[in-house]
Amino acid sequence: MNKPVKIILEVLLLAGACYLGYRAVANVKGTIDFGTEREAREAVAIQRLSDIRELEKAYYNRYGVYQDTFAVLKDFYLNQSIATMYENGSLTDTVATEMTDKIKQEILKKYERQKVKFGKTELERKNDSLNISLYRDYYLTDTIKYKDLQFKVPIMQPVHTQLFTDRKDFVIDSLEFVPFSGGKKISYWAHVEDDETGSSVPVYEVKIPYEDLLTGLDDNEIRAWCKDRLKFDHDRPKSGIVDPNDTLHARDQRTGLQIGGDFEFNNGNGNWK
Repeated sequence: MNKPVKIILEVLLLAGACYLGYRAVANVKGTIDFGTEREAREAVAIQRLSDIRELEKAYYNRYGVYQDTFAVLKDFYLNQSIATMYENGSLTDTVATEMTDKIKQEILKKYERQKVKFGKTELERKNDSLNISLYRDYYLTDTIKYKDLQFKVPIMQPVHTQLFTDRKDFVIDSLEFVPFSGGKKISYWAHVEDDETGSSVPVYEVKIPYEDLLTGLDDNEIRAWCKDRLKFDHDRPKSGIVDPNDTLHARDQRTGLQIGGDFEFNNGNGNWK
């Protein structure tokens, strides 16, 4: 082999080695960049799902069921009310305690005249009734005079004044959409199931598929990640009986982030935990 040909071959080999090295570094960097971006997007999605869970819990406490329609949840947040405990007065204020006890005795005498009876086992109902009377018949009629009365009562408050009040970045409309997806909607699902004892149990599931959350990232990385998550879900132990023919629901598959699920009565826990 003459010298010029040898030099050309060496240059080509060096160039090939450099290219392979560059590709190896680029692949590693691409994987790192994908992982970093995925984790950042997951954090936003988890916060969104956590917000939905708080709203679903409030709706359940008000109506006894969960909701699978975003428009209904939005209306609930903007236009409806929930009961919150309102507590007034300080137990360390002896003057207020004496005044409260005196008024309670007056209320009890009124109950006696009206033949309202409380049995020994009805102490909680009796206390609730006294507190409501302190709030309604005294505090509300003259807030200045009775401002120190000691009572605790549930009162109805607008939902939007009770939830997410510490979140300046909270926007109710965001709970309809998968973040970073270009407008794809989050999947809501809810109904009432029978548990092993035959009791009716309201359940719900809210899910963000990884394919939607990772929109715009490398397709190969997305497919590899979803395949890995699907295998993880298939291999992990589950309680209960799995119907392999049930394709209607996701069955808590890790191909996405979700709260709740009809497979396990988990009170809205997130599958990222």
